[in-house]
Amino acid sequence: MRRFINDPDLAASMGHKSEQLMAQYTPEAAAKFLGKVTSFVLGS
Repeated sequence: MRRFINDPDLAASMGHKSEQLMAQYTPEAAAKFLGKVTSFVLGS
């Protein structure tokens, strides 16, 4: 908490970085990955 008190902009910058990291984890990306895993397991 001290870091956030000492640097009021820290929370915003950390939030922005989190948004960038999480943007790649979409339902579409999860479905593609699951499809690949299923194909691999079933040998298709």
